[in-house]
Amino acid sequence: MEELTRLFRLAADHAAQYRRSLPDRPVGVPIDQAVLTDAFSGPLPSAPCPPEQVLADLLAAAEPGLVASAGPR
Repeated sequence: MEELTRLFRLAADHAAQYRRSLPDRPVGVPIDQAVLTDAFSGPLPSAPCPPEQVLADLLAAAEPGLVASAGPR
């Protein structure tokens, strides 16, 4: 359970960092959708990965497409 708590805290830290970065982010999409699709379409690892690595890989793939949108929409 401690590993899961650590992973959730890491994800929450990244979410807080995103919120702090909103004033510096563009409002429009700065990247082509095909580029984002490619970033998420790579091959999956052949062996299990640590959860922290999975989170880091997902964040790296998503980061170029994140924009300044913190509203409830």
